[in-house]
Amino acid sequence: IGQGFGVVFSFLFLFLKELGDSGLVMGVSIMVTCVTEVPVMYCVDTIIKRMGLMKSVFFCLYCKSMRFAWYAIMQEPWSVLWVEGLHGVVFGIAWAGATVYCRKIAPDGMGATMQGFFTGWFFGIGAGSGSLVAGALGQEYGLRTMFGIVAAWTFAVATLCTVADSLNFIGKANKQEDSFYEEFEDDKDATDEVPTPPGVRTAEEGEGMEMQKVVSQSPRSQIRPTRVEVQVN
Repeated sequence: IGQGFGVVFSFLFLFLKELGDSGLVMGVSIMVTCVTEVPVMYCVDTIIKRMGLMKSVFFCLYCKSMRFAWYAIMQEPWSVLWVEGLHGVVFGIAWAGATVYCRKIAPDGMGATMQGFFTGWFFGIGAGSGSLVAGALGQEYGLRTMFGIVAAWTFAVATLCTVADSLNFIGKANKQEDSFYEEFEDDKDATDEVPTPPGVRTAEEGEGMEMQKVVSQSPRSQIRPTRVEVQVN
């Protein structure tokens, strides 16, 4: 997936310029990719819970191959907008799933390190190698053919991963994937229950102290009972 992002970032706008775009479609395409990320990010937890973590990643690979295949056959710059919404699907699901997976497999105290390693691999090695190979293919065969080759390669990788996952984890994969997010939610809830150090007030205690202070400073609280003596002759 990281290699695919490298291909898009490096060569899509060059291809749109070859098709005659003056820059307007490029700007609109960026807007579409950003806007589609919002609803996917909002619903990504439900999506991964229902599909499973690994199947969600494979789904992203298939979406990526569809996007490259469309680039290979489109004739007008504006037609790119039909598939730019797939960016939000791919990035939202893949990034969220990978982030959770890194958090899950990271040793104690190494969560941030694992996230940094993943980011470097995704946008560094992945995107860099994708751009390098796609550039060589584009120079040799042209950008349109290059997108077709990348689409076929991405689809082949997605299919291979799907078959390998079915053969290696058949019978237990669904149960493991369904419980993956539930275990993560349990861990997250457990980290929220941190004991309060001695001498430190909790939020509820602080609110109670503030309420007592307000009551003590109110005018009615300043009234003191007066003793009245009555003499009966």
